[in-house]
Amino acid sequence: MACVGTDCDRTRRAASVRPANLGSRRILEKIGMTLDHCEEDHKGTLLFLSRTFSTVSA
Repeated sequence: MACVGTDCDRTRRAASVRPANLGSRRILEKIGMTLDHCEEDHKGTLLFLSRTFSTVSA
């Protein structure tokens, strides 16, 4: 996964997904991904997603 903007720290990771179809969005919802923003280019729509990882104390 690649960092996007200022979201490059230990608790927040970002990734981009292409193509943006309904099946992909449903899967991403199930694993806790959220849409930060999207952009269009010559290949189609690019979604910038992020997921906040929770830390579990033992």
